[in-house]
Amino acid sequence: MKIRHALSASALGVTALMVAGCDDSDNDVDTGSSDSSTPSSLVSRMSTADKIAMLHGTTDPEGLAGAGYLAGVPRLGIPPLRLTDGPLGVRTTEPATAMPAPIGLASTFDPSIATRYGEVIGVEGKSHRQDVLLSPMTNIVRTPLAGRNFETLGEDPYLASRMVTGEIEGIQRQGLMATVKHYVANNQERDRMSIDANVGQRALREIYLPAFKAAVDADVASIMCAYNRLNGNYNCENDETLNTILRDEWGYQGFVMSDWYATHSTEDSIRAGLDMEMPNDTYYGDALRNAVNDGTVDEGLLNRSVERILGQMSRFGLLGHDRNDDTDVDTEANAQISRDTAEAGSVLLRNENATLPWNADQLGTVAVIGPTAERLLFGGGGSSAVNPLETVSPLDALRRALGDNADIRYAPGISLDGDPVPASALRAGNGGDSNGLQAMSEGGTQRVDQTVDFVGDDALTAGSQWTWTGRLVAPESGDYRLLIQTAGGAGTVTLDGEEIATTGGLFSNRVLQSADGLSVASQIVSLEAGSVHELEITGEAGAQIGVTEGDPDSKLQIRFAWVSPEIRRQTLADARTLASQADHVVVFGFNEGSEGEDRDTLDLPLFQNDMINAVTEAADDPVVVLNTDGPVTMPWLDQSGAVLETWYPGQEGGLAIAAMLLGDATPGGRLPVTFPTSLDDSPTASDRRYPGVDGVVHYDEGVLVGYRWYDYYDVAPLFAFGYGLTYGNVTYSGAQLTHGDSGYVVRVTARNDGDHAAVAVPQVYVGAASGTPVVVAPKQLAGFARATLEPGDSQEIEIPVTDQVLRYWSEDDNDWTPAAGQHDVYLGQSIDQVSVIGQISVD
Repeated sequence: MKIRHALSASALGVTALMVAGCDDSDNDVDTGSSDSSTPSSLVSRMSTADKIAMLHGTTDPEGLAGAGYLAGVPRLGIPPLRLTDGPLGVRTTEPATAMPAPIGLASTFDPSIATRYGEVIGVEGKSHRQDVLLSPMTNIVRTPLAGRNFETLGEDPYLASRMVTGEIEGIQRQGLMATVKHYVANNQERDRMSIDANVGQRALREIYLPAFKAAVDADVASIMCAYNRLNGNYNCENDETLNTILRDEWGYQGFVMSDWYATHSTEDSIRAGLDMEMPNDTYYGDALRNAVNDGTVDEGLLNRSVERILGQMSRFGLLGHDRNDDTDVDTEANAQISRDTAEAGSVLLRNENATLPWNADQLGTVAVIGPTAERLLFGGGGSSAVNPLETVSPLDALRRALGDNADIRYAPGISLDGDPVPASALRAGNGGDSNGLQAMSEGGTQRVDQTVDFVGDDALTAGSQWTWTGRLVAPESGDYRLLIQTAGGAGTVTLDGEEIATTGGLFSNRVLQSADGLSVASQIVSLEAGSVHELEITGEAGAQIGVTEGDPDSKLQIRFAWVSPEIRRQTLADARTLASQADHVVVFGFNEGSEGEDRDTLDLPLFQNDMINAVTEAADDPVVVLNTDGPVTMPWLDQSGAVLETWYPGQEGGLAIAAMLLGDATPGGRLPVTFPTSLDDSPTASDRRYPGVDGVVHYDEGVLVGYRWYDYYDVAPLFAFGYGLTYGNVTYSGAQLTHGDSGYVVRVTARNDGDHAAVAVPQVYVGAASGTPVVVAPKQLAGFARATLEPGDSQEIEIPVTDQVLRYWSEDDNDWTPAAGQHDVYLGQSIDQVSVIGQISVD
């Protein structure tokens, strides 16, 4: 490809902190292995049974593995491998630093922060005696409804590639193997175990594969293949992606493991390049042994897979010498990195009349409203959930910071926990009119309970199972949120023959526990006044919770509660009154993103928009703080003074939020995803594109994913990709595009003329050449940088420009093809706030 360039200047400017590259040696660990413990030597001394034991998961006899366990071959000195979840921190039974959600990490637009983030998880993983981290996740955000969007690195493949490279370097330089996941096109939770993603080759190569390729270039130790099918074939037995692309084209040397229970065959999987089945041996145990014995599977395929696994174990120092898990962990330093990341990734979306930061000396009465002000929502749900070392709520953090300088008052605005359903709304038996519910234990004990509220000292005995039956009578018409809350076991609620809420499942619980530490599951139902509904509640002490074995000695705590229309009216009225009486108001909104389920809507759940509307109507310039997994609608936006998106900010999130409100820290994030005005505006608004039809989801938006779609069709979003405000006042000047031996570089000077520290994130976009024979986005991200500027400071910033956006994948040639013609080069603060600073011509 021949490239010519034409240069022009612009008055634009921005700032950045460029990340120093890491030597390849930073990813390697000195093994000290002798010849007898090299992978090939070890394989030559293995029996077939030894080899098979290296290819599938089993139970950890010591119970230390966070997620999976590979037994190893002790007689040959091959130790076991322990695997742990980790997108937001190390997930074992031991507490660890809970980091901000990766979508918040992506919002920093800073690979050096990603490296430090990875270092925290890497060192703590080693200290927890883990060997393999099941992270990072680099699936592209395709639909704003996807439940695991908070675990991703955004909607742009270049941003995700830069960030995943930095994170892998940080993880692996601590001696912990990283696993990039979920390969590939695993972009929704709905029907994830079976959905067939029908993806064209251009979209696959230009959108969904680049971040995985970047991970391979960063020498990632492992790759996890995803649950879903890709163009008809399950990902974990897909020869095109596992062999042709991953091995033949990219030269990948690590090993491929399945997602948990994502293996569907023996022969097809191992031939396609799946090296390790997790978490058990359904296909890679006796079935594989039989296939080798009858000649269906050549033993050479076992040798290949085992050698790949041993190769990484050798690289990370696990072969040929005694294991050493002595790792010094500075938890205070790690907590600081967590907090720094939360502040750097929080996005200031609105700041009318300089509402923020508040002046701590002139606050008067401060109203703090919303349940996540009092109960920190530090992470999402599912396998990424971390047991944090400590947490401080935003409410407590503000109280600590302000002391006697302000009168801080709190109102929940909505009720998270509800109240126990009263006996007056319950009828026992099939025909009687007595209040309460008929209770029966597995042992035959029968009684009538006025309410189901057995917590604390009233918990039910270990090993017991109870069923409550009767009828629920609605006192008034309206929406009721019915809740089952449990600890020490599991519970279900069945209404009119339909199970509506269950605790104890891996993904059934809500992320936020009750105030007294119970797991919560709930459902909103519409009931008519006086209507009677058949009701059954079950509880089982010591029941298995998700994939964790239950404790037979646990007593069962269980509560059946509701948020009735009356409760909702009262909590809303209290919040409105408090907001009207305060000098300053901050209201918190949230959703609970989780593995295993997608959202149904972009609206905030649990009537929170009603809460925020009431507050914004009652107060002047209220601040809205969001804890969400991704985009949400904001019908109250124009009535707010400021809006701060903090995502799921990790264990230090409360302190970070307080610091940003008070001006002790500057929100530094930019949006790594587009916030649409409505769901109908998104690229996947049709059922065909999401959630799919007849088991197939069609990616026929092609390469027009995320901001590419909005830009191409000139659809104005609520907030554009790359958008974010800052404190201070940043101005830009002298932008130039130059070309040298290392490629194109944009240089620009940024200056902060404001009174507060400011964060600048200049972004370079490259436009499409006219006449390109395929659909191309009008602009694509091609470079970015980041810098923090104190008041009065200025800084010249260099932004390397990737030339990948100057080519496209030709489906006719099955190869990359130069996009001939003239490409405008843009510099700006987001995809929709840019100016042309030069051109690049491609022959």
